[in-house]
Amino acid sequence: MTLPSSGPISLNAIQTEFGGTNPIGLSEYYKGGTYVRNYDIAPNVPTSGPISLSDFYGASHYTPIFRTITLTDGATFTVPNSLISQLKITAISSPGGNGGNDVQSGYNGYPAHQVIGNVTATTGDVFLASIGGTGGNGSTGAGSGAGAGGAGGVLGYSGGRGGEPGGSGSSGGGGGGGGATVVTQNSTPVVVAGGGAGGGGGGLNTPGQPQQSYTSSGTISGGPGQDKGPSPNDGGGGGGGGGGQLGGAGGADPGGDNGAYSGSDGADLIPAGGSSTPSYASPTVIIQGTW
Repeated sequence: MTLPSSGPISLNAIQTEFGGTNPIGLSEYYKGGTYVRNYDIAPNVPTSGPISLSDFYGASHYTPIFRTITLTDGATFTVPNSLISQLKITAISSPGGNGGNDVQSGYNGYPAHQVIGNVTATTGDVFLASIGGTGGNGSTGAGSGAGAGGAGGVLGYSGGRGGEPGGSGSSGGGGGGGGATVVTQNSTPVVVAGGGAGGGGGGLNTPGQPQQSYTSSGTISGGPGQDKGPSPNDGGGGGGGGGGQLGGAGGADPGGDNGAYSGSDGADLIPAGGSSTPSYASPTVIIQGTW
């Protein structure tokens, strides 16, 4: 209950509002001390020096509560002075697109990543969300086109485009890699959920192939899938790599009239003690804590 803004005010009323022990001493109630916290509503209460009952007019105790906020791409969250916990951050990226079909089918795109972890923050820290987009599906048909790489959000952690299919028959284009979802703290990345890789396009003789062992693109963006050679080849294009802390490389063309390999997922950045799992939920950033 807020203390009165004028008229009589007592030590007992201050103790009732902010807590304390007996005998009551006004010097116990400097702002930033044991009883009047920095986040309490007490703009006239000094942190040291002379203090009087009238300094407490209109003052009130504030109790932090557990909160959940969701950030869109480019949105920020500034930490208030009432934060009394670590921040739990959930970041979900975007999946890769499916490889296109030939006589043999393309490989499905790989799912998004969900990274969850706790981050220590202080008053005034600014968190920014960058949310990646879904990789495009590869098309079916000679020279019909590959899937586009997923958008990289405001920070540019994009997925790689799929590889172009062969120029004859009904070759399958590679699926595009998914964009990563990133959270920065004062401009430094603290959570990265890597994007899912694009699936390899199908060929005449073999279907699109799964990922080989992880290979980095060398940048935050996913690498492009390998294009199929010119006509008369009738094979699939490689899947694009996912964006990430290090993006995944695109999938290779195994040669001949065969399906191509899928790309590599983007690499995650996981806070200490956190976790990463595949996800089929919509890409997002969720911040939870008590303030």
